[in-house]
Amino acid sequence: ALQLANREAWAEVLIMARGGGSLEDLQAFNDETVARAVAASALPVISAVGHETDFSICDFVADVRAPTPSAAAEMATPDGEQLQLGLARTARLLNSRIQFRLQQKAQQLDHLAHRLAQQNPQLKLHQKGKELDGMHAQLLRAMTRSLQERKGRLEGLQLRLQARHPSRLLEGQKQSLQIVQQRLHRTMQLQVRQQRGSLRDLARTLHAVSPLATLDRGYAVLGNETTGQLISQAQGVEVGQSIQAQLADGRLHCTVDQISHETLLPTVNTEPHAEN
Repeated sequence: ALQLANREAWAEVLIMARGGGSLEDLQAFNDETVARAVAASALPVISAVGHETDFSICDFVADVRAPTPSAAAEMATPDGEQLQLGLARTARLLNSRIQFRLQQKAQQLDHLAHRLAQQNPQLKLHQKGKELDGMHAQLLRAMTRSLQERKGRLEGLQLRLQARHPSRLLEGQKQSLQIVQQRLHRTMQLQVRQQRGSLRDLARTLHAVSPLATLDRGYAVLGNETTGQLISQAQGVEVGQSIQAQLADGRLHCTVDQISHETLLPTVNTEPHAEN
């Protein structure tokens, strides 16, 4: 029926309605085929299935849902008198708006006409001529003042140039250069003496803390023969392990025969010695 109504296209709106009923009575309006036909309808569809509290799938796919069939009829056929009253109100509002816009445009036109009368070309040319004469006089005064200022500045520069003649400047710079050279020479001598003293102090300090000085006093540095890791304690060294002892004048390659945990002093922990 929906497809036929769309093909014939003589109606302006379709109302799909049914009075109240049980859930089973309304199942036809939950059918997928019917719902798709409602959604595909080119004519607007008002769904008014059941009472106000009843809902169906067709209610959600229709263009408008009405709570009851009678409400759907009211939607499809509004009150003509009310429509006429609404159209009359709209016409009065439209006419009022048009009159208001016409008054605004008339005021703008009067304002533009007044401005145009004030912008008379002959009057503007006369005003611009006066302004040009004034600007010409100002330009002459500015040029005269600028020339006088430049003339005075040129005279001052000539006096300064005479006072700073190249021969005078060279003589002064020569004397200044001699003084600076003397100061530089004295400063360099003082800096050299200070740096030499600092270097001697640093050399003495470095020699005092140098490991080579310690080796010269009979000490040796022990290390693992394989890894080269330094040995500072007997713990971790095993009998038969190969070690090396760095002396002041050479290196000894040794094998640990025995490990003793005795120290040089009973109350002081010192580095363990490996016997070879």
